[in-house]
Parts: sequence; C-alpha cells; structure tokens
Amino acid sequence: KESTRELSFGAGRKVMFVDDDTSILNLGQALLVRAGFAVEKFSTPTAAFERFQAAPDEFAVVLSDLTMPGMTGIELAERIHAIRPALPIVLSSGYLPPAARSGATGSGISHFVSKPFEIHELLDKLRAALDLPKPS
Repeated sequence: KESTRELSFGAGRKVMFVDDDTSILNLGQALLVRAGFAVEKFSTPTAAFERFQAAPDEFAVVLSDLTMPGMTGIELAERIHAIRPALPIVLSSGYLPPAARSGATGSGISHFVSKPFEIHELLDKLRAALDLPKPS
C-alpha cells in the first residue's frame, strides 16, 4: 500500500492537462487528483492556451499530449513559454520519435511521460518537473 505522503505531494497545485482523448483525460485527472493536484483539463490545445492566457500564473505545471488536431503539444509549449518561460511542461505520447523529442527539448520541454500512464512514472515526471524531492 502506498503512503499517503507519496500520493498527496500535489498539495493542491494546479495542473493544466491537455489531451484530445477524453478517456486519457479522465484517467489522468483521476490519477492526478489522487496525488493531490487540482486539475483543469482541456480536450483542445486552443482552449487550453486561451485559458492559460487569461491566467498564466495559476498553473504549476502543464501536462500535454504531443499529437493533437490543430496544434501539437510542442507548439502549445512554445506559445506558453513565450508568456511564462519557466513553467514546467511535461509532454506525453504513446510514441515519441527522436526528432520530436529533440524538437520538444528545443521548445523548453524537459520531461516526457509514456502513454498509457503508469501512476509511478507520471508522478516521478511531475515531481522532477516541479523540482520536488522524492519521498524517503
């Protein structure tokens, strides 16, 4: 059984979660809420970016899918970082080819998580992105 401390490290921090697959959004939201995060989910990157523009300081981290209609997760990261360069962004993908990974790194994305989500990997990537110590 996992410790409560490990599953509550989110401490109410707000995650912007962007994915065009509603089942992934719902699963990810459930995992993130269980870890103590507040989650605002978006099924389109355009809606996410509009919301971000309205309140760029509200979010502690962005978790975005790589491949979405209209705008990729990399393009979303570039737009977000044009406004708030230090905001941690975690990119998720079922498959991340090396060229996409280098393009993502060039856009300021430093953390990647595979889909389907495995809770420990997702929490480790968020912990690293937020620069939080691992539980002992």
